[in-house]
Amino acid sequence: MNIPKFNLGEVVSSVRSVLPFGKAGQEGILVIHLGGVIGYDDDEDSDFGRLCEILDELFVRLPKAVVMRVNCPGGSIAASQEIFARIKSLRDQGVKIVAMMEDGVMSGGVYVCMAADKIVAHPGTVTGSIGVIFRGYEYSEILKFLKIRDITIKSVPYKDIRSDKRRMSQKERNLLQRLVLDAHDQFCQTIATSRNIEIDTVKKFADGRIFTGNQAKDYGLIDEVGSFYDAIHLAGELAGIPEAERTHSVLRHNKSTIFSKLREALPFSRLESSFSGLPLWLMKR
Repeated sequence: MNIPKFNLGEVVSSVRSVLPFGKAGQEGILVIHLGGVIGYDDDEDSDFGRLCEILDELFVRLPKAVVMRVNCPGGSIAASQEIFARIKSLRDQGVKIVAMMEDGVMSGGVYVCMAADKIVAHPGTVTGSIGVIFRGYEYSEILKFLKIRDITIKSVPYKDIRSDKRRMSQKERNLLQRLVLDAHDQFCQTIATSRNIEIDTVKKFADGRIFTGNQAKDYGLIDEVGSFYDAIHLAGELAGIPEAERTHSVLRHNKSTIFSKLREALPFSRLESSFSGLPLWLMKR
């Protein structure tokens, strides 16, 4: 089966199997890593592109179960939805999927976890920050001080709706507010459907707050508080793998370029990898 390539998001992934693959549908439990900021990236050598490769491979191999180790500060809406859809498609093929929330899983990372059959988190995992944000800067006063005039010629009123060279009108603000609220409703509806929670209940904790794994369990956002090995056990149980045979293979990727090494060494790379790097679902300009 030939699976087309999709750019799914700037997400740290694992791609090369430590253990050899068996026949399609015969693998046991495979472990993949999802981390970093989620966002479309056309670079095939990026972490984003590598995740694309591993998901293609999983569609071909169809393992019995997958454990996703997730560390994610969030990201863009469309990329998060794309990853969700691809992982959900694996479930539709009969693959049992367990998401393991690790240090921090925020916003878009939470959205991705909703595609799993079950979700496990450490008691001290920091998660939540469920919300949508559209942000930018406006520096019209600086331009005015420098006596610089903006010249914009447009065919329709809202073509430059998010111009940073002038003040936003109230009508423009209302339009963008409706945009953000619609995206937030999509997020909440996905959580409600995936977790079988009333939408009004979801909106009570989907207000941007962050909480621990213990609190997430109380809200119904996750299924179990436990460790990575609890997630492995649960995946094996879901897939019907006998307890004595619940070994797992970790998928990694050896491909590394001088550019990726340089990026990892820069200070902002470490910022993005922390759970506070991009805490909210980001509406890109």
